[in-house]
Amino acid sequence: MLNNYSRLKTSEDIHTALDQALHNSEFLVAITAKTTAEQASLCLADIDRHSGLSFLIASAVKHHQQHNPKATVWFLSDKPRLNQTLIAELSFLKINASTLLGKNIDAAATELDDPEANADRLHILSKIASSTSHNSGLIITSHFDSPCPSPDDISQKGSSLSVGSEHDPELLTATLVNAGFEKVDHIHNRGQYALRGGILDVFTWQSPLPVRIEFFDTEIDSIREFDLNTQTSIRKVSQTNLHLTEPSDTATVANYIKETDLIITLNHQEKQNFLAKQRITYRSPLTR
Repeated sequence: MLNNYSRLKTSEDIHTALDQALHNSEFLVAITAKTTAEQASLCLADIDRHSGLSFLIASAVKHHQQHNPKATVWFLSDKPRLNQTLIAELSFLKINASTLLGKNIDAAATELDDPEANADRLHILSKIASSTSHNSGLIITSHFDSPCPSPDDISQKGSSLSVGSEHDPELLTATLVNAGFEKVDHIHNRGQYALRGGILDVFTWQSPLPVRIEFFDTEIDSIREFDLNTQTSIRKVSQTNLHLTEPSDTATVANYIKETDLIITLNHQEKQNFLAKQRITYRSPLTR
């Protein structure tokens, strides 16, 4: 497939060739052949990290999720620069990758988490917890024992709002007030809401962006994410989850790993330590 590499003159040619390889079933089976029948894990210790790592990870993600559409692929790495490079390169290979930051468990009790980093972490965990009908792509994280809310807590604490559903705006704002949200004219921080006629703006603790909910009487007519600085809409969404309180850390990231998930590491010992600690036996979909 890539025999005519001398013809690849531009970056676009190279990405086209790589994309073709990612859609070749024989290539994907060969490149992920390290996966065993006993556990769905892949160690990339012997791979050149500066040339083929992102492509090999993309191949593994593609093949694994073809067989397990609802599975999440995890990449265990504590190297921030490498992780940033992978995020950028994987986007060219059409792989949805996110970095799940861990909490600093060694920080002093008086030290506060960065609210934006915490919101991003909770948002990613929420997507993983609700991935029963879809996969969460590739999740890059440094530690599986990082404290976080349990999957049940993070999925049950929120109120789901969708376009076309019926919600009384007055009751909704009363709920926000009871949860400690501050009423303002224009939102400029988390934990605030603004109501102007039939338009409700809300910025919750774990949403990456504030949302603007437009009502027609009691029916939700539209939901949009908007920019905090310009106050202008960014994109429409069909539904949103309003998490009005921040859930407590009663679990670890390991609790979000499903039996069908694939774990990728750069170190054999990291993989063995995790599997031994969690006492989990993984079944590989590649043998089916």
